[in-house]
Amino acid sequence: MSNSNDNQPTRQLTSAALGIAWWYFLLRGLFLIIAGAFLVFKPGMSAAAFTQVIGAFMLVDGLLAIVSGFTGNTETRLWTILRGILVALIGWIVFSRPALVAGFAVSTLLYIIAAIVLIGGILEVLAALKGKKSSSKQPSLLGGALLIAFGLLLLFAPMAFGLLIVRIIGGVAILIGIILLFLALKTRKLRHQIE
Repeated sequence: MSNSNDNQPTRQLTSAALGIAWWYFLLRGLFLIIAGAFLVFKPGMSAAAFTQVIGAFMLVDGLLAIVSGFTGNTETRLWTILRGILVALIGWIVFSRPALVAGFAVSTLLYIIAAIVLIGGILEVLAALKGKKSSSKQPSLLGGALLIAFGLLLLFAPMAFGLLIVRIIGGVAILIGIILLFLALKTRKLRHQIE
C-alpha cells in the first residue's frame, strides 16, 4: 500500500507531462495536415503566402517551446527556452517579410537542386563513356542525358518546377501531421493508462 502512495507524485507528474505533450502533438499535427492539404490542392499560391505559413508555424512552434521551457515540462529548460526564442524570432522575421525571404529561399533552393542534378548527369555520362563496352552502357548514357536535360529545364524554367516542389512539401507536411496525430493518440492513451 505504501508503494502505491510513493509512486503517486511520479504518476501525477508523468500524467501532467503526457497531458501537455498530447495536446502539443495534436495541435502541430492538425496544423501540418491543414497546411499540407492547402499546398497539395492549391499549389498555385504565391511563394510569399507559403513563406508566411512557414513563418507562422515557426512562430507558434517557438512560442510553444518557450511555454514548455517555463512550465518545466522539459529536461533542458534553458535550451528549450533559448531554442523557442530563436525559432519564434526567425518565424516573426519570415512572417513579416515573406516576399524577401521567399524570393531568396525558392531561387536558392531551385538553383542548388539544378546544380546537383546537372553535376550528377554529367558524371553519369562521363562514367558511361569511360566504361567498357557492355549492355549497361546505354542505360547509363541515357540516364545521364536525362538528368542533364532535367537540370537544364530546372535551371531555366524554375517556376514550372516550383509547383511540383510545393506539392511535395505539402505531401511531406501531411505525412508528418498524420504521424504527429498518431503520437498524440498514443500519448493520450498512455496518459489514461498511467492515471
